Amino acid sequence: MEDAAEKQREFSVSGVLEKLGISKSGYYDWKRRDKSKTAKRKERVIEKIKEVHKKSYENYGAPKITRELRKQGEVISELRPRRKGFQCPFLQSCQH
Repeated sequence: MEDAAEKQREFSVSGVLEKLGISKSGYYDWKRRDKSKTAKRKERVIEKIKEVHKKSYENYGAPKITRELRKQGEVISELRPRRKGFQCPFLQSCQH
């Protein structure tokens, strides 16, 4: 059985980067970057979705959440809360 130190060496950052052909400096530069506008907007929308869902006593699904967000001025598609991989596990029942 492998111990933790061996496992850690097996999957070190530098080892993985080398196998992928990525420089360490490039990786650490990428890691320090600010989030993109899209990522920031997605986080903001997720928080608004959670807020509307909570205020509805967890009754609203994607269509009603979408309508509520549009009333608040958010430009959003009804598919946004349903989209596969969307980070709102409480809306999984709305995903088709």
